[in-house]
Amino acid sequence: MDFDFRAGNTPLHARQNAIIYVVVLVAAIIAGLFFVVWFLLKLYKQKKETPEYIEKEKNRKTNKNDIDIFAKKNNLSKNFSALLLKICKFHEVPNILYSIKEFEPIAQIIDNYYIEQKNNISAQEINTLFNLKYRLERIYAASNNISNTYGLPAKTPIWQIFQDGSKAAYTIYKNQKDFLAIELPESAQKENNPEALSKIAFTFTSETGMSYAFLSRIMRYEQSPEGKQLMIVSHSNNLITKQQRHYKRIYLNEKTTFSSVKKQTGKKNNKYIPSESKYNCVMTNISGGGCCISSTLPIKAGQLVSIDLPFADTNNNCIGKIINTRKSKSPGIYNLHIQFIDLPVEVQNTILVRVNNLSNFNL
Repeated sequence: MDFDFRAGNTPLHARQNAIIYVVVLVAAIIAGLFFVVWFLLKLYKQKKETPEYIEKEKNRKTNKNDIDIFAKKNNLSKNFSALLLKICKFHEVPNILYSIKEFEPIAQIIDNYYIEQKNNISAQEINTLFNLKYRLERIYAASNNISNTYGLPAKTPIWQIFQDGSKAAYTIYKNQKDFLAIELPESAQKENNPEALSKIAFTFTSETGMSYAFLSRIMRYEQSPEGKQLMIVSHSNNLITKQQRHYKRIYLNEKTTFSSVKKQTGKKNNKYIPSESKYNCVMTNISGGGCCISSTLPIKAGQLVSIDLPFADTNNNCIGKIINTRKSKSPGIYNLHIQFIDLPVEVQNTILVRVNNLSNFNL
């Protein structure tokens, strides 16, 4: 007796069509799974965009996954990442992915960690701590770049850049829609000021710590109602971000001394021997990587010197190499730009403490 197989006229045909049905069924199941996954992801994305979820994420404690995401995005080293996680756990810092959007709270947390733990951690960890702080400051500053001068607030320090690389310090007196009014110091001689309509170069540091430079044009000179001498310059829409230094720098005006150095070359290490003869100078700026001093001696670049830190409790010598010597605007004065080449970590920490305005909390 012959049976009429709907799937085929023979058992072989039936089995072949059954396989087709299985394939179609499996494909349908896979498509269904993809749809379910897509739908769940869509719901999760919508949930992540709700104010309640965002607020919850902001307020929860930072975990290792947050640090890993932040480190990968900003190219943090393993040492920086490990220390940042340690600080976040110690102070129960809210989600770093959100809290870094405001740098001052993070900076305060790092300062507090130093104040509370400086006697319990090594000199190397203290050094890494301040370098991490500056790295985070640069990350924050880079994410908040400005492109023009229209938003610069009054009282912002600003420096005129001369062709020889020297600078003159001024202050923004007023920011108007059509111009910047820059207050000149009382010591500025009117006859030495650039002429009206001439181009002028400036540099300044924003509130985020990012350094900028720009070209402007002098419109005129005038006096403020208080009798202050003002330079009126045009706005600029072409701010140039200056290359960030490896170390944060502060400006000083403190008397100190320096001496020449003899270098003794060894098989493994070089030895630097400062001379007993010392010369007076003024330290005008300093960072963990170098400093600038003003002296009456026109010492050529390439010379080795030993500088005494004017703010150290003990006599901490910093061995450095003069990389540039420039004439100052003051007659008979030379600015010696020095790069440190032999600096114990403890001495560098002394500098970093001063740079970070934590001198009242001794190492």
